[in-house]
Amino acid sequence: MCTCIELLWAWLEEHVLSRPEVWSATAGWVGAGVALYIGFVAHQFNKNARRGQVMHEQIKMVLDIDSELTANPELWEAHGKRFRLSILPTMYPVEGRMITKPQLRLLAFVLRYFNMFDSLYGFYGREGNRLSDEDRESWIAWKEYMIDFFSHNDFAYQTWAEFGHDKKIYSPIFKTFMESQILPVSRRRK
Repeated sequence: MCTCIELLWAWLEEHVLSRPEVWSATAGWVGAGVALYIGFVAHQFNKNARRGQVMHEQIKMVLDIDSELTANPELWEAHGKRFRLSILPTMYPVEGRMITKPQLRLLAFVLRYFNMFDSLYGFYGREGNRLSDEDRESWIAWKEYMIDFFSHNDFAYQTWAEFGHDKKIYSPIFKTFMESQILPVSRRRK
């Protein structure tokens, strides 16, 4: 008595395995499938590489602008009336208060730190468990650096409250990271 498997095997031997044209066609389809898979992997790699390049260029532009604002505080006026120069050449209006040129430089410098922290979070923080051991160690060190930056730094806290938290300058996920993992720890170290 033949089982279904024996019948299937007998049919395959007679109609498929004994015919070279079937083997040839099968090899062609397998080769095409492998080529499609390799093409897909290469496309994904190129897409991710391009995304990284664009992100790098965007961060570079932000940090270049920060450098200019730090070196030349009068350029803050490019942000509109909120930073328009006052009649007094040494005082500048910022968020309803007057500050000096050195204070405006300090503000630009602290905002540069925030932008750097945002780019670090974009590189390391969003990867989570997919980081290599080496990257994970670097990310731990960078988080410690961020915590240390805010420890004993009331001006940084005030600036974060004014520019980081209240305004929509940074992504919600980065603000959540800062306000749940960095700021609470740095407050305890004061």
